Amino acid sequence: MMKQYKHINGNDRVAIQLGLERGDSFKTIAEAIGKHPSSVANEVRKYREFKKCGAQGNVFNDCAHRFDCRKTNLCDSPQCRRKNCRFCARCRDHCGEYELERCAKLAKPPYVCYGCRQKQHCTLEKAFYDAGIANQTSLNVLSESRMGINADEEDMERWTKTIVPLIKRGQSLYHILHTTSDTANLPSQRTLYSYVEKGGLSGVCSLDLPRQVKYKKRYVKRTKTDTAYRKGRSHEEFLKYMEENPDTPLVEIDSVVDAGGKHAILTMHFVEISMMLAYLRNGKDSQSVVNIFDTLTESLGLEKFRELFPVILTDNGSEFSNPEMLEKTSSGESRTKIFFCEPYSSYQKGAIENNHELIRRILPKGISFEGLAQKDITDMMNNINSYARKKLNGHTPYDMFSFLHGAESAGLLRELGLKAVKAKSVLLTPSLISRKQPK
Repeated sequence: MMKQYKHINGNDRVAIQLGLERGDSFKTIAEAIGKHPSSVANEVRKYREFKKCGAQGNVFNDCAHRFDCRKTNLCDSPQCRRKNCRFCARCRDHCGEYELERCAKLAKPPYVCYGCRQKQHCTLEKAFYDAGIANQTSLNVLSESRMGINADEEDMERWTKTIVPLIKRGQSLYHILHTTSDTANLPSQRTLYSYVEKGGLSGVCSLDLPRQVKYKKRYVKRTKTDTAYRKGRSHEEFLKYMEENPDTPLVEIDSVVDAGGKHAILTMHFVEISMMLAYLRNGKDSQSVVNIFDTLTESLGLEKFRELFPVILTDNGSEFSNPEMLEKTSSGESRTKIFFCEPYSSYQKGAIENNHELIRRILPKGISFEGLAQKDITDMMNNINSYARKKLNGHTPYDMFSFLHGAESAGLLRELGLKAVKAKSVLLTPSLISRKQPK
């Protein structure tokens, strides 16, 4: 039974070579390896090897006049010991009457010289089928067929005009594909990554793509701190509370610190919808965080603050070492519940840590935040929150916030000083915040 839709492999090619050497027909060989005779014939024609090897006692000569030619000394070389030029392989290079002759039998099955009775005396170019050479050549052809870019110049030019300017703005290919109206004419995300790596999209390379550079493992400076404030707020108690209140929205908070640790930004991440708020801290102590909580409570109102920030998970940074003042207003009213991760376990609030990567595209590590204003931070977060996420099925955090809060979402965003940015205008590079860095 013939093997349908299967490539001829190395074992098949060995069987073909042995069959040709025995003088078997293509039909006999095909039945032995389970292929169609035409497949075997095509295989032999495609991968046969031509050799200019002459014959026993005679050099290679494919001139049509080689039998009756009597020319001598055509090359005028004193070293030539041939009496007649037809016995020299170089006569074709010097004779003006040279006429090429090919063996007519090679145009017919079996297309090779195996089994030919005249092979021992024939001086024409010969054809042979070598299973090893044929198999390697086949693998090379298969590999080369999958290399390069499978697109014409017109498509590449159109994709370059659409995609490259957005990559330069710090946008990922995922965001571009889910926010561009002309997505029907764009290839897949994986294909675009391949084209960028191969230099098909002029003007960008792999280093221009987000998350293509590997980061060093962060060094953690471990210091002894008073952990009394964590009593009743441990990560184990957090898990128990969330198990008892599974529908409670979670907010993770953290700090992003500049070079030297002189300035910091408080980040507040709504885990369910991947939206993040960020505020410049006017100090390095816990009071700077309390001040931000108080300002938000005043602008939103206590009830709305409770609705947006019912449960907060954070790390053991000193800026969060006064949880009672964060949990209660200045008048003593409860506004949220604070829980802490285990020491040196930032992965327990991995959502906010991942979102910090977007901030670091705009504010890279090693720079100072000196000279930044809250307006700069708000602009940065507007771009980040307008960035399409795979986790949200191609939607942005602002889309999800609007869906979750309905008609009042516009007012809430206005109170928070936030507004959406158009997809093509999203900018996630340091050029978003233009300022002079202190020397």
